[in-house]
Amino acid sequence: LFAAVFVLVLFRLWRGRGWARRKRSASERARLMVVLGSGGHTAEMLTMMKGIDLKKYSPLVFIVAETDKISVANAQRSDALQCYPKEAPTPKFVKIPRAR
Repeated sequence: LFAAVFVLVLFRLWRGRGWARRKRSASERARLMVVLGSGGHTAEMLTMMKGIDLKKYSPLVFIVAETDKISVANAQRSDALQCYPKEAPTPKFVKIPRAR
């Protein structure tokens, strides 16, 4: 009985308002998080960003290792950020400890 109730609650959450995807309106922006890193990863991510319409994404958050100064500089001067809408919030750079 407990398992059946549990499954029913999960289904209602998923189906109702909990986990189900909802469609965005044409004017609504989606959030975008980009993880930058060394070894060519930053260049790959910035190249991929050139192919998307950044007007549809806000806020824009970059995740960078605390020790990675080059990726932050490259992202700030990238063509992708030059096209970022002025009315959108300023992109954030979140620094995290380097994983090893």
